Amino acid sequence: MIPIIYLLTMSIILTSITIVLSKQVLNFHIRLQDLIAFIFIKLTNKKYMEKKQNKVKIYIHQYKWTSALYELDKELKEKTIHKNLQQINYSIGFILENTNYTNIANKYYKSINKQKHN
Repeated sequence: MIPIIYLLTMSIILTSITIVLSKQVLNFHIRLQDLIAFIFIKLTNKKYMEKKQNKVKIYIHQYKWTSALYELDKELKEKTIHKNLQQINYSIGFILENTNYTNIANKYYKSINKQKHN
């Protein structure tokens, strides 16, 4: 009689531990899939941004000011909250300064200073 009770209690304990561990493994795999999807989106976005930045750098290097301004303006309109907002404004100011639009360039430079203080 005692061995049967012992086996029953052990099976109940082991079954509950197995169920808890199975839930943990399932939660881990679900979170891992979410993390992989998030990393993939971040890497894709980073590559896209690097490609756009390289394109703008080539335009600036080749003195294609209107093309560079167009790309930078398009990038500003795509995202209102942008990590590189200061860099974009500085680039636009630089291009405008090189094309003798100093007053407008100064406005872009001032907007950079405002962003730094916020």
